Amino acid sequence: MNKKEMKDMVKEMIDAHKISFDNFFSTMIMYQNQTEKILNTFMDNTPGISDHGKKVLAQWNEAYKKGIDDFKKAIDDGYTRVETLFDLDAMFIFPEQTEKMLNTFTSKNHLMPQNYLKDVMKEWVNLYNKNMKTAEDFLSVSSKQHASTKPKK
Repeated sequence: MNKKEMKDMVKEMIDAHKISFDNFFSTMIMYQNQTEKILNTFMDNTPGISDHGKKVLAQWNEAYKKGIDDFKKAIDDGYTRVETLFDLDAMFIFPEQTEKMLNTFTSKNHLMPQNYLKDVMKEWVNLYNKNMKTAEDFLSVSSKQHASTKPKK
């Protein structure tokens, strides 16, 4: 899997998660609005609730709505930050740069006092590549699972 395919797959996963969250959030808001209507109807039709009690419940409801709005804004800001991170290619450039540095370092065998240091560095590169392959395999499996559950258009 090349860098562009990996980036596109991660972007799709983020988009799917965002859509899922937005759907959940919309449903939660719908229930909250319905509950507010029921509460208002109850308060308007119950003679024993004082104006002060109604005022307290209205303030409580406004505080709840503000908390929900703040929560949604924080989530949206988080998605924006994650998308910005992937737009910068930082996660995809770092592995390439690290491998280049290690390869440069290991190719300078005349600067290394002993061969075992070069062998250790090669082992690190191999381990790093193995871990990257494992991550790519994981993303590939995730992508296939995502594609199989994606509704057909």
